[in-house]
Amino acid sequence: MITIPRVRLRPTRLWSTEAQLVLELHWGEVGRPERSYALRLVGPFCHGRRTVSSVYTATPEAEEVNVQRFAMVITEPCYWTPAEPFCYWLQLAGSPFGGQSDIQWLVGLRHIGVDASGLLLTGARWEPQAVWLGNRRLGPKALVARARNEGVDTLVGSVDGKLATLASERGVALIAVVGRGEAAEAVRQYGLAPAVVAWAVDDPEEAAALRRLDGTRPIASLGPAAEDIAEFVLSKHASSAAGHKPCIVVRDWQAAAS
Repeated sequence: MITIPRVRLRPTRLWSTEAQLVLELHWGEVGRPERSYALRLVGPFCHGRRTVSSVYTATPEAEEVNVQRFAMVITEPCYWTPAEPFCYWLQLAGSPFGGQSDIQWLVGLRHIGVDASGLLLTGARWEPQAVWLGNRRLGPKALVARARNEGVDTLVGSVDGKLATLASERGVALIAVVGRGEAAEAVRQYGLAPAVVAWAVDDPEEAAALRRLDGTRPIASLGPAAEDIAEFVLSKHASSAAGHKPCIVVRDWQAAAS
C-alpha cells in the first residue's frame, strides 16, 4: 500500500529576490517510510508555459512523530496572483512508492494577509472582484473560462480538486465554502492550491479545524457574525466593471492562525 502524506506549505519570508518556505509532511498513523525519498520544487510556469526550468531541493529541518519538516529557499521567486498565476510542482520522489511515478502537487508562492483595511496579497492591497458560484451548473473548465472572459478574478462557493487546479493555472482566485465536517477533506483535496485564497464557513468548529489543519488562509463566515470568525455580506449591487449580480463583499476578515 502506498502512503501519501498530507503536505503543508508555509512561507516564512517572501522577498523579491528570495522566498523561504517551511514544508511539513504529515504521514498519519501509518508513519513515514523507512526508505529514502526527496522533496523538491520544480518551476515556475505561468498559464501552462514554463519560464525558467529550476529545481529546488528541500533540506530536512526537524522531525516529530509521523511529521517531518523541511526548509527550502527559492531564489528569484515568481509569485502567484490572478494577474500572473505563477505555479510550481512540489514533487515527492524516491523509493517509498514501490517504483511508482513521483507524486506531485501544484503549488504557488503567495501570502494572504489581513489588516484593518482589508486583504493583502503578498504585501499588495487586494480587493477581490468576486461572484458567487451558486449551484455550479457549469463544469470547472467552463467556470474558469467564463470568469477570465468576463473580468472576474474571484469565485466564491463549493470547490473541488479539479476546479482548484484549473483556477490556479488560469489565475482565478477561489474563496472555498466548507460545510460541516468537510474541513479535513477540503485541506487534503485542494489545500495546496494557490488559487484557494480563503475559507468560508458557517460553523465555528469548522473554522477552528481549518486553522488547525491549514493556518495559512483567512476565514470568513457564511452565517451570523461570530467573535472568532469574520462576516460574509451578500451585496445586491453590481460588481464594478464586471456588472454581475449579486456580488460578494467581504469585510472584517479574520487572519489565519500563525
